[in-house]
Amino acid sequence: MPSLLTPTDSLTSIQQEFLQSLYRVTPKGFTEPEMSIQDRNYKMLGMAGLAIQDFNLMPPQQNASIDYLGGFKQFWPLFTLGTNYYVATFKRLDFTLVDISYSDGGLTLNVDRVGKIGQSLADLEKIWLRTLQNHKWGLSLQQGGVGLGTPRFQSNISKFVGMLSDGAFGWGIP
Repeated sequence: MPSLLTPTDSLTSIQQEFLQSLYRVTPKGFTEPEMSIQDRNYKMLGMAGLAIQDFNLMPPQQNASIDYLGGFKQFWPLFTLGTNYYVATFKRLDFTLVDISYSDGGLTLNVDRVGKIGQSLADLEKIWLRTLQNHKWGLSLQQGGVGLGTPRFQSNISKFVGMLSDGAFGWGIP
């Protein structure tokens, strides 16, 4: 997948609109207000690129980009969730560099933000992957459902296996 931006590029209207929708739901502490607006935008688009890469690589594979999705705004909540997952992941990596534990004469100071964000990140990861997987399954079902782990055998074996349960793993597909 080509890079979303090079440092000399200006933002397209689609990228600007996507960033506005992203900033509405991203926690303020994760948007790094000390950065310049341009640097922050490039960083957030880079994180969105990671979410889009997840989307593209999960079967059925696609070739999406933020500009491609301009006409498909129904995907933006999906990519907003994925972008926030990656923002939280990289924020956790950042916290590992600055968390400290200090003890002197009975006084103990422990700053452990990694532990605090860890459980939230684990929960968010489950939601992100489940949402992405459900979306991709929906795309596969629109194409007939073949390739979703549905057993396909020669002759009538597939029909017989389908009769043993509720179709192909509960989807009603023989």
